[in-house]
Amino acid sequence: MNEKILFIANKYNDIGGRQNLTERNKTILSKIFQKKTQIFLIKKKKLDILQKIRNLILGHIDGVDNIVLNDILKKIKKNNIKYIFIDGSNLGEVAKFLKKKIRITIFIFFHNVESYFFYKLFIKVKTIKSFVIFLINYISEKKSIKYADKIISLSNRDSQLLDKVYGRKPEYIFPVTVRDVFKKKEKINNYNNYLLFIGSAFYANRFGIEWFINNVLPKINLKVFIIGRGFEKYKHKYEKKNKLKVLGYVKNLKQMYTNANLVIAPIFDGSGMKTKIAEAMMYGKKIIGTEESFSGYDHLNTGLVYFANDSNSFINIINKHMKKPNKKFYYNIRKVYKKYYSNNAAEKYFQKFFNTNVKK
Repeated sequence: MNEKILFIANKYNDIGGRQNLTERNKTILSKIFQKKTQIFLIKKKKLDILQKIRNLILGHIDGVDNIVLNDILKKIKKNNIKYIFIDGSNLGEVAKFLKKKIRITIFIFFHNVESYFFYKLFIKVKTIKSFVIFLINYISEKKSIKYADKIISLSNRDSQLLDKVYGRKPEYIFPVTVRDVFKKKEKINNYNNYLLFIGSAFYANRFGIEWFINNVLPKINLKVFIIGRGFEKYKHKYEKKNKLKVLGYVKNLKQMYTNANLVIAPIFDGSGMKTKIAEAMMYGKKIIGTEESFSGYDHLNTGLVYFANDSNSFINIINKHMKKPNKKFYYNIRKVYKKYYSNNAAEKYFQKFFNTNVKK
């Protein structure tokens, strides 16, 4: 590519599904544009209450303020940048500011439909704070819709939802992908049987696993491991049940994935796509989950995964699966991962997009 591009995103300290997707986008962008790629990461600042109120009035969220906006503008002018890739619809104020200042082409990557996600959170937790978070994200996302030249979303579900909420569909759909860290030499322990739940302790994951604990766990004879940042605080509560073990944050998941009989995904709320599904597929794991869990994974079918939307389905499928020969790796699942949900696949999606939308 002959033109320069600026990648703009929030700077994250934690590691999770969204953060990994941001890192993927940045890495692939840098690979395609090489030395013509510029990076601008927005750091969140500690603000007092008056500063927070002022920023909210101005529509500034997630670290965006006048200083950040002008720094971005200076970087664009100094480097003669023609294209902007904004990672996240929550940064709509950045798109609005730049479009009003200079002639620039803006691509915005939607990790999910933020307004829908935070609206669902508000319905679950009806507080002034949750309503304000929903409202400011709706306003910011609306700016992204208005000022983006091209929009990229994760799934057809998100595409339809954006059309319903804002009256605009994205021009491109790139699914969630994850970096391939699988190694065939990992040892499989066929004598240690357990189910594995992976995910940070945000509301949809907490609701899902607690539903599973109350409605499914009593009717199955398997241990369940819960792994994910933030679940440490629920260890005492959950481990009152004999068949539960809460590990919380675990840096290296390879052994836990490798030796699990099934990965469970009892998720009933959300937007975007669930990174844990692609991650489990990378390890060739059989997954049992709700329709919500598999949303956006258009290349999966009942031959590859188990669909279950109620407790009886979960119970019957798990018990039936455990009667089969003890198999913990499925090559056909990993094959689908490599073709559609690996970072190598993502690179092809991005290359095709930029070949169409950027001057060579």
